[in-house]
Formats: sequence, structure tokens, C-alpha cells
Amino acid sequence: MAIPAGGATEVAVRCGSAWAATGYGLDAGASGNVRLASVVPVAHGWNFVLENVGTAPATAGVSARCLRRTVSTTGSAELRFGITRPSRGNVLGTDSTPTLSHSCGAGRFSLATGSIVDPRDAIELAASGPVRSERGRWTFRNASGGDRVRTFLVCLNTSSGFE
Repeated sequence: MAIPAGGATEVAVRCGSAWAATGYGLDAGASGNVRLASVVPVAHGWNFVLENVGTAPATAGVSARCLRRTVSTTGSAELRFGITRPSRGNVLGTDSTPTLSHSCGAGRFSLATGSIVDPRDAIELAASGPVRSERGRWTFRNASGGDRVRTFLVCLNTSSGFE
């Protein structure tokens, strides 16, 4: 999709009703000027806001990794995956590259991370992803003290199993 210079574009990527989104990818375009202002996990996919920080139009793309929520065996058993998407509001300090870390909670395994920053501000997501088994970590750049961000985790319930 084309994103105008200095502009932002909303994109929704869906897996389908029988699927859960467990990850995403970003193709930031040839210039590398496209950033994720927002990457929010939803029931069957991801909602993105792509921001072009360059001075020329850019072409970029996003994708989703999907997991079928219920898988049938050749017998009568079904494997069901329990997915949660906890979120947290955060206020960043004055660190030049602040880093946040949050947990899925007991009995859950982290699969993916998401976040929202204000595309009109200089702050941008530098990196994020699952860390160890139950945590996610986010690093931001160009942050000023008091910037607000929302972080998201996609968590798999470790008691997911056969029924």
C-alpha cells in the first residue's frame, strides 16, 4: 500500500474466524521510512497504523501469522488453543531509549507484542517481541518524558489441550 510523505495509513489484516493472530510482519518499503505507529492484536487479526516519516511517498506492507484455534485429530479429540491479549497503559520516563517489560501472567506463554504511540509525536517503536516464556519487551526511541504508549501481549494459555 502507498503511504504519503509525512502521512499515516490504517490497515487491518485478518486471519479468519477460526483462527487467532499470533504474530505479524512489516515490510517497511525500499526507503525504510515506514514505522509502526500502532500494531494492535484483535480477536482474528491485527490493526495497524503505518507512518511514513520520509519526505517522499513510500510503499509498505504488513502480514499476519495465524494459528487455527481448534485442531481436530483423526479420532474424536480436539486440541483447543486459549489466547488472551492483555494490554497496559504506560507513561515513559526521560530515558533516551526507554524499555518496558510486562508479563502474560501465570500459566501463559508470550507469542507476540503490540503497541500504540501517537503518530504525530516523534516517539517511535524501535523494537518489541516476546522475551523468555511469559514476557514481552518494548523499546522506544525519540521519546520525551511523559510520552504515553499502550502495550499489548498475545498470550497462549499453557493449559490449552485436548478435549
